[in-house]
Amino acid sequence: MAQWLYMFDLNVYAFIVSNKKVLVVREKGRKLFGLPGGGLEIGESSVDGLVRELKEELGISIDKSKLEFAETLLGPAGRKSQLSADCYFVKFDQVFLGPEIEEIA
Repeated sequence: MAQWLYMFDLNVYAFIVSNKKVLVVREKGRKLFGLPGGGLEIGESSVDGLVRELKEELGISIDKSKLEFAETLLGPAGRKSQLSADCYFVKFDQVFLGPEIEEIA
């Protein structure tokens, strides 16, 4: 009997909307833009992970109460891996480039 072991890649991302535009970032060494956010650390909640990621990537400190849950996205992330990404709306007007980010648009 075949036995399958699937791993979950847990991530969290932010929809930062300002003037009817969604902020996207391009990390250093990457060609494509994406939403700010990233992987969760062991034992970290999605809210705590997003607060940490936004501080690291954009230099902003967000109060957890300003995060509005949007959606959990699920999909394949490799042959035996599944992606789970919690997405939140964030209201914030001024952001900065952190050391991981090459460009924002």
